[in-house]
Amino acid sequence: MPKHFPPLLIPLILVTLTGHMALSGGRVSGSLYALSVGSPELVVGLFMILKPQPANQDGGGRGWLVTIASGLGVGVMTGFLGVGGGFLIVPALVMLVGLPIRQAVGTSLVVIAMNSLAGFLGHLDGPSIDLQVVAIFVMAGLTGALVGARLARIVHPDHLRKGFALFVIGLAIFLLVDNANKLGWI
Repeated sequence: MPKHFPPLLIPLILVTLTGHMALSGGRVSGSLYALSVGSPELVVGLFMILKPQPANQDGGGRGWLVTIASGLGVGVMTGFLGVGGGFLIVPALVMLVGLPIRQAVGTSLVVIAMNSLAGFLGHLDGPSIDLQVVAIFVMAGLTGALVGARLARIVHPDHLRKGFALFVIGLAIFLLVDNANKLGWI
């Protein structure tokens, strides 16, 4: 088994179990669903902190097979849980594909844009879209993205990677604690 595979094992098992539960009659509560999202995020964040950045910083990556497998893994999680975006794409590109963090961030934005376009086109026949909310959210999002892009240029890649990982871990802990509490587990 490849050395970089174990980080995917735990989240993939959780996603698979949740997917089977969801497909077996929709008996997954919102809180259990959120726990199954938070668990993989926590594991991914911890691995981003604990696993050193690959020595190969040239952006060459680990090859097409690993890239395809990583994309499929993120796609499965997106399909089962409705999560993905930078929270899964960036760690997959850094830890599995072997891209430097700055290149992974830029690459993930292109992937997210393509996925968003496909999702938007798929929802054209669906419920109406509140264009006022879209316009406000897009303007705020564009402003935030421009500020974030400037910050990413001045922050050292190791700090960027660890900061991102800490943010993912914080979000995961919030999801886990909040929903464990809602389920009466704590």
